[in-house]
Amino acid sequence: MLRSILVLTLLCAAVAGCDREQPAAPAASPVDVPAPDRKQRFAWDEGAQAFTFMGQPLAATKTWTFQDSTDGFVVDGGTAALVEPAGLRVATSGAHLVVRSPADLHLDGSRHSLVLVRLTRIRQAGRWDGALVWRTADHGESVAFHTKPLRDARPQLGETMILAYDMARPKQGGEEDWVTSYVEQIRLDLDADPGGEFVIRQIAVAANPGAEALGPAPLAKAPIAASPSK
Repeated sequence: MLRSILVLTLLCAAVAGCDREQPAAPAASPVDVPAPDRKQRFAWDEGAQAFTFMGQPLAATKTWTFQDSTDGFVVDGGTAALVEPAGLRVATSGAHLVVRSPADLHLDGSRHSLVLVRLTRIRQAGRWDGALVWRTADHGESVAFHTKPLRDARPQLGETMILAYDMARPKQGGEEDWVTSYVEQIRLDLDADPGGEFVIRQIAVAANPGAEALGPAPLAKAPIAASPSK
């Protein structure tokens, strides 16, 4: 009898528990929802589908928004997939994550010497690179022609930010190369270790507000021997 009463008591308790509202499972963080934007002088105007600087629109010769396609960008050392809303999710699987634009861009470097990359870091890795490499009709893709983001900016986990590259004052390659050339392709080097993931929201090549407005350029390094890269 005692055993029957105990079983009945446990059964009633279980049924009562089922009637109570159960705690909701923790929601997964969706990668297709932009994380909060870092407060910067640069911003993305969603309505105008354009970048701004200090609240003023920037004239862009090329803008890629990854709304319906990869816009011709390809990845080396990782994988790429579209996410909604607009974004290209890239993940490092090799030693170095490289994202290349379409070829034959024929950008007039004298008129447009600012490259902007808005992205969200969704997974941390080891070393951050952040270099932007360019190719012209006169020289191929090489680390001898690269620069780094202004103020050596780097995205933190769970935030969206804009990397700004002043191509009129590159880290290596000489100040005259970009601005006296037609640029055929750009390459973005993200993490230098496996495991990192980003969602690239938008990329643009735009008119440069100038050295005085942008502030100090990245410190230049001594030239290094050109070498074919990824």
